[in-house]
This record gives sequence, C-alpha cells and structure tokens, in this order.
Amino acid sequence: MVEGGLLCIAPIKLGSTPGKGASTIGREDEAAAAITASLSGPVTVSLDGEAAATIDAETGAVVSGIDGTPMLSVRGADGRALASFPLRFDDSDARCLRYGSFYNSWMLSSLDRSCGPCRAR
Repeated sequence: MVEGGLLCIAPIKLGSTPGKGASTIGREDEAAAAITASLSGPVTVSLDGEAAATIDAETGAVVSGIDGTPMLSVRGADGRALASFPLRFDDSDARCLRYGSFYNSWMLSSLDRSCGPCRAR
C-alpha cells in the first residue's frame, strides 16, 4: 500500500485550435501561439517548488507518496507559469491532473480510469 496521496498526470492533448472556448475574441492567433509555445516542449509539474514530474504530449507521469497539502504548480517549456493551486486529498487519496485545450486550463479531479498513465491502476 502506498503511503500518502497519488497524483496521476495525463499527457498534454492539444486540440486543433487551443483556447477556442476561452475569451480570445480579437486575439485568437496571438493566444493560440502563446499556448502552443508554452505546451510545445516539456512541461514541469512541481510540488511546493520542487520539480516532481516532466510531461509532454506523449508522456504523462505518476507521483506517489504525497503528504500534506502541497502547492502544485505547472510551468511551460518557455518557463511561463501556467497554473498554481493547492493539491488536496480530501475525498480521495488519488487525483488526476490534466490539461483541457478547449478552455486552455489545467483541471484537477478525482482519479478515473481515463487519466493517462494511471489507466491500468
């Protein structure tokens, strides 16, 4: 049995028009270019400022043994901060982090069978 929480990080899946659902009227090309640049290379996921995993379009990651309520942060390949929020395990000891290209946002949810490298768990 694994002590602490489990974070499964799904590979990044960009839609054909990243940020299409976001409020990008009048700046669609600029917004799409910025999103693509940040997500085009390896993206770093950190817990309390310490790199925990690197992911990209092909590779997700699993981080186990997470204690407490660390601050989770995501940085793009260009160093740009993409997301930051506390990682809580209130109702489950496993979470899934994934990127949603429609609204250009990172989502944290309870772990399900479709979460990247945790599919077989």
